[in-house]
Amino acid sequence: MSESINETSASDGSYCPAIFEYLCWPQSDADYLVNISCGVLRHPGVDSSKFFSRYCLPSGKWSNVSFASCFYRDILALLDKSYIRRPPEEREVFERIVRVLRYVELAGLSISFTSILISLFIFFSFKALYNSRTKIHINLLLAILIQIIARVTTYGLQMAQLKNSPKNECDVNGSIYPYPTRTLFDSICPLFIAFLQFGITAMFMWMLCEGIHLNSILTVSVFKNYFKTYYFHIIGWVLPFCLTLSWSIVMFIKQRDRRCFYNYKHLKY
Repeated sequence: MSESINETSASDGSYCPAIFEYLCWPQSDADYLVNISCGVLRHPGVDSSKFFSRYCLPSGKWSNVSFASCFYRDILALLDKSYIRRPPEEREVFERIVRVLRYVELAGLSISFTSILISLFIFFSFKALYNSRTKIHINLLLAILIQIIARVTTYGLQMAQLKNSPKNECDVNGSIYPYPTRTLFDSICPLFIAFLQFGITAMFMWMLCEGIHLNSILTVSVFKNYFKTYYFHIIGWVLPFCLTLSWSIVMFIKQRDRRCFYNYKHLKY
């Protein structure tokens, strides 16, 4: 992603002054290349292990800067296709649409969360409703509840991370933003992504259990009740856990430096 920067020059041309253009650029000698860690960019999809540069020209003017080298290739391709190629006015509309859709999603998740809590309260309060069918319903609701909690928490962590971006200030020495170290967010967010995948997988597995149970009622019941419960819990909880654990191990090995496993949906695994 490329961003055009207005050139700023010193009065005598012997140095480039400290300025704030999206982030702090320290005062630098003329004819000097300034390297800054990509980790200071709080945009999702940034490879924090890379660096980007900006050249202080011999005339004391800052050159233009490109942040393209900081993004993973798949992220850059996605941004280029859906955002960068659009004219400025379309970008603003696109950002507004994305923001509104996120609010709508959060509202829907809140309604679902409340509905699930009410349903669970009813199931646990009226013992007459407690049978093999409602047991499956309860487990399905718990799986949906897990993915809602994980999704909302992940969104909250991502929003908190974006708020941590550099502010509009810069000192002469330009030492405000040192090369970043690994934060608590970088460790917690991937865990909630894995938790989210577990909830999604378990939700679909319990839907499968609903279908199996309905089929056994309408046709011939092959297994005993205790076998049904045993197998359903393996399908609904154990199998999703094993699948999610395997996926998480691969992601931590292959993409451990990718902040919050961003854009994992477009990866091969």
